[in-house]
Amino acid sequence: MSLVPLMMMGLAGAAAPSPELLARATGSFVLAEGPALYEPKLDAAVESGMDSLPFFVKPLARLRLKPAVYETVCPGLSIGLSAEVFDLSCGGEQAPFSRKLDGSDGPVIDEGDAYQVRIEHGPDWVSIRFSGEKGGQANRYVFQPDGGMVLHATIFSPYLPDDLSWTLRYRRTGAS
Repeated sequence: MSLVPLMMMGLAGAAAPSPELLARATGSFVLAEGPALYEPKLDAAVESGMDSLPFFVKPLARLRLKPAVYETVCPGLSIGLSAEVFDLSCGGEQAPFSRKLDGSDGPVIDEGDAYQVRIEHGPDWVSIRFSGEKGGQANRYVFQPDGGMVLHATIFSPYLPDDLSWTLRYRRTGAS
């Protein structure tokens, strides 16, 4: 399951992001945690999501879920937010993601599956939710007063009894 930000359906008629959010969200961020800190969190998220699965299903589920969870680790994020568009790039490793906040871009196909994607925002956060028939992923980027950012990520599926959730911490390296 590859849920790299590839598609989007936004909130038509929603209020534009505040100038404060635009300033806090737009910039470059690097992962503030090394593998010794984030790998145990990611592994724990995978294992906790499989707690109530039958024993014989766990190895196959782990093979599919672990790469999907680890895929969210981006050493360097560039975020751009305007009144009309959200841009996200992972250090040149992934294709840049750019979508209109009003959702007029529509859904996109990823690995043969259609996902609706919704962007929402609040006073200090921007969230992206990808959802399709097989499940999806929700990422909330929360911008901290010190200039850093915390990514709250969740993978959900009707095939999983529990959602997989984890956080990653980033620090700001500059404005975009």
